[in-house]
Order: sequence, then C-alpha cells, then structure tokens
Amino acid sequence: MGTVTLLIQLSPGALLNLNVAEHHLKMTPIARRPVEATTADCCHAVENLATGDRRLKVLEIATEVGISYGSVLNILHEHLGLSKVCA
Repeated sequence: MGTVTLLIQLSPGALLNLNVAEHHLKMTPIARRPVEATTADCCHAVENLATGDRRLKVLEIATEVGISYGSVLNILHEHLGLSKVCA
C-alpha cells in the first residue's frame, strides 16, 4: 500500500501535513516562511518616513524602505497604531 499525503489548513498560517501509510498516521507541522519585514529596523524606517512627511503614499514608503506594500500597511496599522483619517 502506498503513502497518501494530505495538507490541511486549520487556520490562516497554520498548516498540518498528514502522512497516511498502511494504517499509520503521522502528523507533522509545516514550516512557514518567517516574517522578515516587520523587524525593528524596518519599523523605525517606516515610522521615520511616515512621521516626517504625512503626505507620503504607502507605495512610496514601501519603495524607499525596500519592503512590500502589505508589510508597510501591517507596520503602520499593527505596530505603530496609525490609521487613515480621511480620504
């Protein structure tokens, strides 16, 4: 009998790898890509740019710091507590 591998997503960011071979079930967690953009250096760089010029766009900050658009949004909202006041 062969081996069957099932990947199950339990929640966002939590995957489970199930290997089933001849009535034997083995569960091993899958290593995810580490979050590298939310380092202290990136947070400080984004904070300095955002507080220095409030008219900067998120894309301009992302290009300047060298991280993705989504990472800049995450740093602004989750780490620095900043939010959009008006459109």
